[in-house]
Amino acid sequence: TTINGLKADGFDVIVNRVGTAPLSACSIGAVRPGHQVTRTDSGFPGDSLTTAVISKTVYVDLTC
Repeated sequence: TTINGLKADGFDVIVNRVGTAPLSACSIGAVRPGHQVTRTDSGFPGDSLTTAVISKTVYVDLTC
């Protein structure tokens, strides 16, 4: 549920998993922020600069 919620919020989720049990038997140890990619662009010459988030990553640590 947590992983799907993070994906729905626009995050690229990287799972760090310890153990071989099915995901339904795992518990979350931590959710850590990762790298965020932004782009700054004026659109047209002379316009003010705007910064947009292109992608954002979060790490989910699981113990299974």
